[in-house]
Amino acid sequence: MEEKEILVFNVGKSNYFGVNVRDLQGIEEYREITSVAKAPQNMKGIVNIRGEVIPVLDVGAKLGIANAEDAAMKLLLMNTNAGKVACLVDEVNEISMASGDEIKPFPILLRSPDTTYAECIVRKEKRLVVILDTAHLFDEQEVKQIEKMKG
Repeated sequence: MEEKEILVFNVGKSNYFGVNVRDLQGIEEYREITSVAKAPQNMKGIVNIRGEVIPVLDVGAKLGIANAEDAAMKLLLMNTNAGKVACLVDEVNEISMASGDEIKPFPILLRSPDTTYAECIVRKEKRLVVILDTAHLFDEQEVKQIEKMKG
């Protein structure tokens, strides 16, 4: 039986997303983000975390969802297909296990070049959580742009 340990977080008022904990390197408090000229539109800039300069992805912008104004924003440090990225999310909810009937494939009718980020859907109580596929979070052009940001 397939089992996943997932971190569930919010983007916007009530949009639940998650990542597999194995792809997560840490959770950081929000801190000042330095803008980078001509950065990809979904990238907020860069941040210094323990002496390491890390690009910051605005997950809401990437997914086309407005951030909640009163959010307790966090930075999720994740391994992605563009290397280590700090993902700006509105709120971290929980870490939980998902298995068996809770894990469903991402609907084929919603698959497109713009939804390659979606790995699967997890049903948790009365809500559906879209699990992000960090290995496909960025397209080829975005990966190149992020590599330029890193220097």
